[in-house]
Amino acid sequence: YHLDATILMPRTTGASNKSGAGSGEKFNDADNATVEMGQDEDIWYFGYGPIVHPQVRQRRDVQTSQSKACVLRDHKLTFAFGAVATVVPKMGWTVHGVLMKVDNAASWKKLQDFDSGYHVQELDVYPYDKDEYDLEESDRLFEETVPVSAFVFCMNELDDPDMDLTLVEKKPQERYLQLIAQGMTQQGVDETYVENEIMSCPYVPNRKPQEWWKFPVDEKAVQKEQAKLQKKRRKNHRQTVSSESSPPQAPTPSIDLLPPITMEAYQKLCQKQSTSTANEGGGEVYFILQNAVLQLGPHQAANPSVQWMKGHAHGQADISHLVHLTVVDPCLPYAPTRADMTPDHMAWAEDQTFDILQQSG
Repeated sequence: YHLDATILMPRTTGASNKSGAGSGEKFNDADNATVEMGQDEDIWYFGYGPIVHPQVRQRRDVQTSQSKACVLRDHKLTFAFGAVATVVPKMGWTVHGVLMKVDNAASWKKLQDFDSGYHVQELDVYPYDKDEYDLEESDRLFEETVPVSAFVFCMNELDDPDMDLTLVEKKPQERYLQLIAQGMTQQGVDETYVENEIMSCPYVPNRKPQEWWKFPVDEKAVQKEQAKLQKKRRKNHRQTVSSESSPPQAPTPSIDLLPPITMEAYQKLCQKQSTSTANEGGGEVYFILQNAVLQLGPHQAANPSVQWMKGHAHGQADISHLVHLTVVDPCLPYAPTRADMTPDHMAWAEDQTFDILQQSG
């Protein structure tokens, strides 16, 4: 559907979600496990994705302090779920990251809200100084260092029996890996780990603006609207010009030819689908990008990206600015509000939404 002032119009994504999307950046709803903290409790968090970059924390208004390089034992970093970072149990493997003290309960809540599709585990991590860390003697670190109990975000779908847990690695975006690498390097994470486990990953190269993806327009809806307009124009043509004049040309297919829908009607449509989901376990998912309403293609309800869409996009206004805050690209100037977003910001938000939904299945 399309939106102008108070009116919106349908585009469909065709994205089929079969597995999950993943870390530090994705698209928490009420179904996701969250941990509430009191005002006086210390909140220690282990970050291993883009959240380790200070620009990402600043963009999301997550306040942290006392950061320190550290390592998580018997776990492995993987990009198998939606080409975003998550950790899975794996004996003998280690995951390096940054231990951060979250300054307040509000920041802790924001941290969980942005990273949907994850549940919170409390695990031991081992802090270290880069100049003293030796990869060949990591066992000694575990023996001599007092571990810190920290909260770690792990993918929800790992607990879902319907999900395929075969770890087939997917290619994360180049800018995604760069955010992780830059943040880890700034925080003193072991350089060998950064080089071997982050920068050596196969990746999807950054796309140029002319290569940014767009969601497909619903051609059937365009054709129906064209037929209505042509019928109306033929009628007007007969009334205003002689029969010897040339007939009007068919309009070029355009998103503006999609049938309009008011915001109120859009929200009622979403509410109907939400009720269907609660009663039958099904229901379509709709969301708005710029002035278009999009429909998610065939999907599994347990998919973390679908959960994010249901919690933050379904029935809500344009999510372009939320995508800009969630998915950070240092090459794109920061827009504090939606009003500050340029056409490039809007096109980039559509490109990133498309990419994340496609990568998550």
